[in-house]
Amino acid sequence: MDANSSTDYNPRWPLCLVGLDGLVAKLEAARTTATPADLAALAIDWQFLTDSTTKMDDLLQGKQPPDSQSGDYEFGPVLPVIQYELPENKIVQALIAVLRVFGMPDSPISESQWNADLAVLDASGAVGSDGSLVVHSDLAVADYCWVIALIEYVLLKVGIDSSHEFVQASGSIEVSGQSSLTLALAGDWGSGPWADPGQSAYPAQAVLDGMLATTPDYMIHLGDVYYAGTPSTSYIDSDEEKRYFTDLWKAGSRGALALNSNHEMYSGANGLFEALGSSLFADQGGATYFAIEFQDWLILGLDTAYYDPSALFMTGALTDPDQLAFIQGLNPKDKLVLLLTHHNGLLYDGTKPTPSTLWTQVCTALGKPPEVWYWGHIHNGIVYSSKSQAGTTLARCCGHGALPFGAAYGLQTPGGGTIPAVSYYAHTPLGGTAPPQKFRVLNGFATVCLEKGKITERFYEKGNPNAVWELATTF
Repeated sequence: MDANSSTDYNPRWPLCLVGLDGLVAKLEAARTTATPADLAALAIDWQFLTDSTTKMDDLLQGKQPPDSQSGDYEFGPVLPVIQYELPENKIVQALIAVLRVFGMPDSPISESQWNADLAVLDASGAVGSDGSLVVHSDLAVADYCWVIALIEYVLLKVGIDSSHEFVQASGSIEVSGQSSLTLALAGDWGSGPWADPGQSAYPAQAVLDGMLATTPDYMIHLGDVYYAGTPSTSYIDSDEEKRYFTDLWKAGSRGALALNSNHEMYSGANGLFEALGSSLFADQGGATYFAIEFQDWLILGLDTAYYDPSALFMTGALTDPDQLAFIQGLNPKDKLVLLLTHHNGLLYDGTKPTPSTLWTQVCTALGKPPEVWYWGHIHNGIVYSSKSQAGTTLARCCGHGALPFGAAYGLQTPGGGTIPAVSYYAHTPLGGTAPPQKFRVLNGFATVCLEKGKITERFYEKGNPNAVWELATTF
């Protein structure tokens, strides 16, 4: 496929090419100062990308990769796209040459195999066990512009760009004078406007409208603005954080809050910190984590991305002294804790904690398991049952805010039911007729209503004013 044909399904593709001349010059300069340690730091990332391509190829060729197979579908197309799809102009080829100096490997699949995969992508694509939708569509797995995320990440890792200084939270938000507090939650929402065939609104707008209709006190984003949450100073596609998030997000009656994520960290969280300077997020005080104290509840929104040492910030961590001290100062053991993070504490199917040990880190920091934990990161809506590894924690995934995804076959029993570890997962068909929509299901969000000693949870799907799952729990 040539570069022009890619614009047939991805009008954002040209944005990937903006500013590459200045970018190449920066990378060329970095070549002279790169140390062996710089190159070694990227080795784990290149292996992760290689594994991701192999996993994606296996899925597209009908092999149904096991969940234990390394890699992530989200980054599966990056290496073949760079090797086989980028336009053959001097600037782009110079960029590729510099990336190779920094250790970028060849695609693990040949061009002929990639063409075989493209045939599947052009038809209808495929769905991974976790609901990942590998298809030619804006913001689905095979969107070529995920290359932006890789380039921004390399700029960060080799020191051309730097992460924004971590900002300490100044204190908690205290809510009083009301008997209940309602939060509307969406994760992985920052995708902005794009043409979605046959739909009356792009997914992010439809979900936002549904959230606002619940009249929440706070509108909370669990993180991920695409493709890399870039700030105004980005070399490639600047102001993603502003265009795809800040300019569109709304406040509840009390305000709005936002968390850091792996995608925002690809540009060093500089875009997110710019966003947090907006009056929209005044209650957050410029920090990427926060606390709300209400009745006997402590609502903790934590940054699990900034200090994450994993490849491409994919697994999450809670190890920094600033947040640990902040948590301890709030006496979480004496309160009901509603925890909000971007990264997931359990594998998507709820059968094990994630390999990152984030679950253990959280429980150690709190001195106990949280009573309730909502996360994003996995592009799906999932309610874990008491038969999952969450134990006594009410664990939920709310990462289905805007990106295209499909019905996760890993959450289904052979008879078409739901696996024991899961009470609900998003699987209502979108009903689109275009090939990229064949396997898509409806995006959505969640609300939680807190009262003294009680929480009422609801999951919603876009376009439906009624909750599709609801539970009230008294502690």
